[in-house]
Amino acid sequence: MKKTIEEKRKDVLEVATKLFAEKGYEATTMAEIAKLANVGFGTVATYFENKENLLLKCVEEPMADFLEEVLRFNTQPNDYQEEIHQMTLKHFQLFSEKRLYLLLLIHVTSQWEKYMKPYLIANKAAREMSDKFEQLIQNGQREGKLAEANANVLAISYISLLLGLFLSNTDQFSESALKLYAENATRLFGLQ
Repeated sequence: MKKTIEEKRKDVLEVATKLFAEKGYEATTMAEIAKLANVGFGTVATYFENKENLLLKCVEEPMADFLEEVLRFNTQPNDYQEEIHQMTLKHFQLFSEKRLYLLLLIHVTSQWEKYMKPYLIANKAAREMSDKFEQLIQNGQREGKLAEANANVLAISYISLLLGLFLSNTDQFSESALKLYAENATRLFGLQ
């Protein structure tokens, strides 16, 4: 069965994300992406114009869904302990599933001067995450459910923990390991 234009485009984005994340932008060619995506070189150029635009789309297009998943938690729950427990578990599972995408985000943010447009997208998303984590922490502190501490520092520490774990480890984590990491991450929020 012949692939649709949308399926081919999706394949190109997936292959490009993998190669950009693993090999880097400079070491990846459009021809290599086309070959591994099983499409013609012209097809890649037609969909994305050039490699720079392809990198931008690899960062931009998955971001909305990724960010929506990360931000799907209540900042004023009835039960802070349960909300934070469920949130951290979901985050550890999501970050595990999206490891290649995270590698790509780190690649563009670590060289932000070269990749300004993708960097701005990643940076905006990081600020949105941090802001919502801060809201959760501040609300919990006001209600006496979370220990007093700098909410911004805690939010950034949590994001750093998530990124660091999955970017410094090449192994796939078992579900039980993810649960253990998530359980320990809840301590960052200062549950009383």
